[in-house]
Amino acid sequence: MPEDQPPEVGPDGLRFQIASKKNKNQGQWTFLGPTGANSYYTLADRNIHSRHDSDRYFRYKIFLQTADTKFTPNLAEVSFVFTSSCVPPGQVLFSGLDTGDYTLTVSRAGYQTFTDTVSVTSSWQVRDVLFSSQG
Repeated sequence: MPEDQPPEVGPDGLRFQIASKKNKNQGQWTFLGPTGANSYYTLADRNIHSRHDSDRYFRYKIFLQTADTKFTPNLAEVSFVFTSSCVPPGQVLFSGLDTGDYTLTVSRAGYQTFTDTVSVTSSWQVRDVLFSSQG
């Protein structure tokens, strides 16, 4: 969620709540913020409360409000990133690869592209990649 809201909408111009379930036929959806039903997520890149861990189904509600009716909150994009302790952010897991040589290319805007040959010789290997900024 964008943090570049017009200041005139107020500090909580854009808020959201999350509902999750282990089974989609489990009954009503209960939308919650980080501390329960009467709270809202307001910051970009905020971790979702652990009460949603292990749930398979996910919904969200967005709430828009403004302190000044001449200004409207801005929502251009919503995204959620799933991570687990097995593959934290910034890591990738490749499974089922045959032994042999593979070309590894890693790129990200603003950084130099990294390319190397990786020799897969066993079922478990680790390859660390460090980025260097461009310019």
